[in-house]
Amino acid sequence: MADIFQIPGTDWQLERLTVGPLLMNSYLISSPGTGEAMLVDPGDEPARLLQSIADTGCQLTHLLCTHTHFDHISAASAIQKTNHLPLRHHPDDGPLLEMLADTRAMY
Repeated sequence: MADIFQIPGTDWQLERLTVGPLLMNSYLISSPGTGEAMLVDPGDEPARLLQSIADTGCQLTHLLCTHTHFDHISAASAIQKTNHLPLRHHPDDGPLLEMLADTRAMY
């Protein structure tokens, strides 16, 4: 499922993509005028997220997460391989990243 919202007064679009078995929302923010896009919370379904990025005609310039729970970052590594971007996260989330495989296994 995807919903696209136009941000008033700009050419920016916000696309909400519900991904993965936990139905987590990823957000793709793009600007055709600047040709840039950012993806927030790349939770799952990397091929679908990459296709949504390509559909905007914009280049992904930022990859962010609100926190590093597995359902918010599971697609990050595949997207990083394609776009060569770091995943930006709060420094205090480092320990959660180290436990990613363990927390994913609980579900």
